[in-house]
Amino acid sequence: MFENQQQNQTNAYPPPTQSPNPPLVPPLYSRPKFKTLAWLLSTCLNLFKQNAKSLILLTTIFVAAFFIFSIIAIGISLVTVWDSSSIQEVNQKFSSFISIGLPLIITYVIFILAQIITKLLFQASLILKIYNLGTKLSLKDIILKAFKKLLPFMLVKILTGLIASLPLIALGLLYALATPREVLTNETAVIALGVLTLLSLGCLFWMSIKLFPAPYLVLIENQKIIQALENSWRLTRGYWFAIFSKLVIFFLLLSLAAILVNIIPLLGPLVALFIVPPLAALFTFLVYENLRLVKNIKIK
Repeated sequence: MFENQQQNQTNAYPPPTQSPNPPLVPPLYSRPKFKTLAWLLSTCLNLFKQNAKSLILLTTIFVAAFFIFSIIAIGISLVTVWDSSSIQEVNQKFSSFISIGLPLIITYVIFILAQIITKLLFQASLILKIYNLGTKLSLKDIILKAFKKLLPFMLVKILTGLIASLPLIALGLLYALATPREVLTNETAVIALGVLTLLSLGCLFWMSIKLFPAPYLVLIENQKIIQALENSWRLTRGYWFAIFSKLVIFFLLLSLAAILVNIIPLLGPLVALFIVPPLAALFTFLVYENLRLVKNIKIK
């Protein structure tokens, strides 16, 4: 998106001056700074105002698809349960796992998979739409493009989630292998468990920010998954707190705004449903794009 506007934004992002023999690792005081939170918020709101129609329409398409999947799943469940002519037959069906349990399990597994795929396709479509703001690409083209890149996008999202959650997974396995009663009755064990939990949560946040650009690199830069993870690590080096603080403050503000809007009966939840996802996608994309421009490094 911003590549089409960079010629008009030279003042916003001036090119860094190059010394004849630049240091391999620039000192902290010489590193370019992130745009302020106020700038990111105002730019996010301005872009949303300028492109509200297309962003809300894209959100509506996926909300409708999600709603249709829900109706189909519920309908299949009801047909499976009530396909009988008497209460006695219904009771017999409930007592038989093969006749009622297995179809329901299969139905809900399919429903959950459909939800996950729809959500990931929606995220990918939003990112590509924001990246291509100002172009003549239709929503159909955006969705088709996102669908073609859905598999690597889905894999990198799963992989980054697993990597970030590894300490918590290891802690859960450790607790499962131990005897819960012995752990909970031992004061030292409880303190150790609390400390390990805090460390695991800290590692989760740290890794999540370190791998934050990876999905964008796969989707926009057409990078391989491992390559995207490596470059994500390089991009966030030296800017972890800048990214973390801005994302945390933004999502706290967005959550507060959504809570206030939801107070309005009927209309409030609908407004939040169709406005919150595009705003979140716009802000996170701005953080990623700003990081790319500030770092001013070539992506391999």
